[in-house]
Amino acid sequence: MIGIRAKWVIALLLACFLVARQPSSAAAHPADMYTQTYTVRLSPTAVTLTWTISPGPLLAPSVWYAADADGDNVISDEEARAWLSPLLADWQSALDATPLTWEVTAVTWPTDRTAFELGDDVISALLSATFPAPLAAADLHIANPYAESVSINWFYLYGADGIRFARPQQQNGRLTIPITPDDEAALTYWDSGTPALAAGAAPVTAVNSEEGATACLLYTS
Repeated sequence: MIGIRAKWVIALLLACFLVARQPSSAAAHPADMYTQTYTVRLSPTAVTLTWTISPGPLLAPSVWYAADADGDNVISDEEARAWLSPLLADWQSALDATPLTWEVTAVTWPTDRTAFELGDDVISALLSATFPAPLAAADLHIANPYAESVSINWFYLYGADGIRFARPQQQNGRLTIPITPDDEAALTYWDSGTPALAAGAAPVTAVNSEEGATACLLYTS
């Protein structure tokens, strides 16, 4: 998996692309963007997902204060779960047309605010959902709209116990996984590589700034 610091390097390149696409009055920078990572593990009966969230240093203080309900500068398990709950409620997850319900197994919040603001520590949630029947050929949809316009999203996908899938389709925080357990040539592992751009952004290999002085290289998977 790509390390946190490596992700911020890629975020910097992506931000340069976003700046080049915006009018001169707008700006995008890793300092006011999120990186979100999802490790998805599929079995015949359930899916588990580890979701990590790392806000840029301009966003991290407001995220911390929003979670710190009692103002003691420590995020308790109850506060962490309360902060996460409305975010997870906005997810749109389904197996074909059957909605999935995520259960929160654990939430880990950084204990050091400085490390959190520097991006050295992240928010992490372990989620699980049970399938209504043993997994057969179907499309699994996962869609997280949280801060989607200012986020870069990485997915890592694993199939176990005979679960295979065709190449997923990703649009930033939204992923469709075609489950094909009977296809022995299908995948048991996939990752986003360099992440997909924000919804509506066109893939590019190079973008020049308006001043023409800087080129930012971006590669899409």
